[in-house]
Amino acid sequence: MNRALPAVLCMVGVAACNGDSGGDSGDMSAPPDLLAQHDLVAPVGVQPPEPPLTSLGGPTLAMPTFYTVVWAGDEALGATIDSFHANVLGNPYWTSVVAEYGVGPGVAGGVFVVD
Repeated sequence: MNRALPAVLCMVGVAACNGDSGGDSGDMSAPPDLLAQHDLVAPVGVQPPEPPLTSLGGPTLAMPTFYTVVWAGDEALGATIDSFHANVLGNPYWTSVVAEYGVGPGVAGGVFVVD
């Protein structure tokens, strides 16, 4: 069993950078005047327009199934992630957000353990 590989195959990473190459100042935010100068800050209460979305009639996932895959020994983590999937996919918020795209409520497909 190779533990160098990630325990969960479905992971999301988020990175942030302040563009400062002169060392670690500890503050990851740019000064407000710099952000405003580059149009990175929208006025309060103003939202950018939604991007256009055109359906070309292709298939959609009427009932998506999310599977959780973990290494042997990480079954407890897999069960936690599968429970998270079940909660999100069964939530009315999920269906309200994805309904306009033809996607229906989803289900958690369970945990698969890789030896």
